[in-house]
Amino acid sequence: MVPPTPDGLPRCHEAGKPILPPDMEHLASGQMLPLQHSIHYQESVLLKEKDPNYPVFSVKVPSNQNFVNEDPADIFFIAFEDVFNLFHSKRLDYNLVRLYAINLQMKINRERPRHIAVADPYYMRDSQLQDGSRTRTKAVRYLQNFMLMHKESNTILLPVFPEDKYCTLIILDPKWSLAQYFDSSSTTTKKDYKRIRGVLDEAILGYSKSGGTFDKNGQYIRPDTKKIGFKHVINFPCIKQPAGSIKEAFYVLHHLKGFVEDAEMMSLPPKMTYYVVFEGRVPGVYEEWEECKKQVHKFSGNCYKGYPTRHEAVAKWRAHQANKSKMKTFLVLSLLLTIVAAVLYFILVFAASPCISNGPTKIINGLITCLFFTFPSPSPSPSASSMKVSPK
Repeated sequence: MVPPTPDGLPRCHEAGKPILPPDMEHLASGQMLPLQHSIHYQESVLLKEKDPNYPVFSVKVPSNQNFVNEDPADIFFIAFEDVFNLFHSKRLDYNLVRLYAINLQMKINRERPRHIAVADPYYMRDSQLQDGSRTRTKAVRYLQNFMLMHKESNTILLPVFPEDKYCTLIILDPKWSLAQYFDSSSTTTKKDYKRIRGVLDEAILGYSKSGGTFDKNGQYIRPDTKKIGFKHVINFPCIKQPAGSIKEAFYVLHHLKGFVEDAEMMSLPPKMTYYVVFEGRVPGVYEEWEECKKQVHKFSGNCYKGYPTRHEAVAKWRAHQANKSKMKTFLVLSLLLTIVAAVLYFILVFAASPCISNGPTKIINGLITCLFFTFPSPSPSPSASSMKVSPK
């Protein structure tokens, strides 16, 4: 048994024991606790058997041209010890990096963000890339076909494992013959990329011969071979890990996730809908549906509509306001005309009719009198008609 570290944390995973100590479980997030419980349960079952199997998760590679899915690459295994290393931030096995890369490419296949792809890193270990080996030939062919499938992409993410123990993320842009190395190790740690560089150069040469396209002035001619190759930027600026750290794979996973998330954000459409509330509690233009809903929910006679752009929504709102103003003016004028017509009718019936026998002058005088709310009596009083004003 390997003794624990001075802080009490185990150095390696012990079958039948939780991966995380009980006092650290509150720090676990997402699916970490369910995964730990699943491993603990499976190990407890295996320990009861006389001849238990090795505790691993089996991973079946999807039948898709983006991945290396020929035998024996179509199935790989994630040991429970690898999960322990993942939880405790130890050096990760390359199978975990491959699992994450395949997961991201499946997500890209579903959501279709533009100009990005994640290559399967199955062959990208130095032990698989020895000169003249079958696996090296297969690696060149796979990368060549992958670049042809994604020739519209300007960001191809490729995790590699130089010297079979380090981990680096390479960003390939075939249109510009550019390979950028996101090496998180300190500048004092020099890695040998000779085999990986050779495979990449052979792959882009085959890409060119198979009809791969380049941007104008995008082809790079290697000065040593006078052939098309990648321009390798080994010391590309990126996040660096502390000196002596062995967590290169965590930095690669971090960069992979960041690139894919950025591509998804860039692929999102602009603001989807702007809402115009024509009739509601507070009419106007709203950018969020929740705000629009507050104005129309349970509002009798509500009227609203969504538009794809703010310009169109504002134009519709202003047109509605102009029409509403014209309608108000029309209603006011109609009301005034109705009142005038009613007054004239009232005057003609109650004032003008008895004065017709007295001539046009009397009719006009009667109208003027009525307008000043003084109506002449239909039958003039004798006493009033016989009154005379005595001169002073």
